[in-house]
Amino acid sequence: MAVKQVVPYADPYYLGSSDNSNTPLGTIVFNGKNYVNWSRSMRMALGEKNKLGFIEGKISKPNVSSDDYNQWIRNDCMIRCWLSASVTPQFAEQMLIVNSAREFWTELAERLGQSNAPQIYMLRKELNGLKQNNMSVSEYFGKLKAGWDQLSSLEGMPECTCDIFNKCTCNVMKKLLEREEKKKVMDFLMGLNVGYDNQKENIIGMDPLPSVNRAHQMVLQVEKQKEISGLDEIGSEASALLVAKPFHGNR
Repeated sequence: MAVKQVVPYADPYYLGSSDNSNTPLGTIVFNGKNYVNWSRSMRMALGEKNKLGFIEGKISKPNVSSDDYNQWIRNDCMIRCWLSASVTPQFAEQMLIVNSAREFWTELAERLGQSNAPQIYMLRKELNGLKQNNMSVSEYFGKLKAGWDQLSSLEGMPECTCDIFNKCTCNVMKKLLEREEKKKVMDFLMGLNVGYDNQKENIIGMDPLPSVNRAHQMVLQVEKQKEISGLDEIGSEASALLVAKPFHGNR
């Protein structure tokens, strides 16, 4: 039987001396309520080790007569150990019956990865009502950014399976991403306190519209100027009054 030459880190079958079956991967332990964040953490950790193909089904089990058979078995067992070490004992025990890392992964995904609608609804509701109020610009932007990132993780990005995007010449994906970026800029500006109205108008009037990170930076500069002149507190109080004061229309 020919000996397979393994190139470290380039070959998905490679396992280094530091790869330990009892070592949890990622930074999050799955407890039954945090599937989205756990799966994201695990995908990053497995991707770093070039093992994503095992849970995605892209590296399928070879024929028993294949030179790769024993290496596949060894890797699959190692990945199952990593997954088991990254969940609570309750789930680790339940997963002892699965026959592959792919089965382990899909079992949890089918059980817990499909009920995202309530989380998405609550998160969007929270983001739509988010205002700066007494937060600093950076604190407010940080809350928005965390919400956007969580939404992206929950909703995911559709993947093209017909290869059309690779042949596309009109940059439709770029345009879709730009539209999403514009929405984030608008969301960020709409929640700012009234003391930033002038800067909001300046940003909205720019063509092309800046990225949301650039818009945050521009508003941050204004905040620093307000802190120096002592006007920031006045702007926050004005925003609070506008929120608290009911609108009665013309009388």
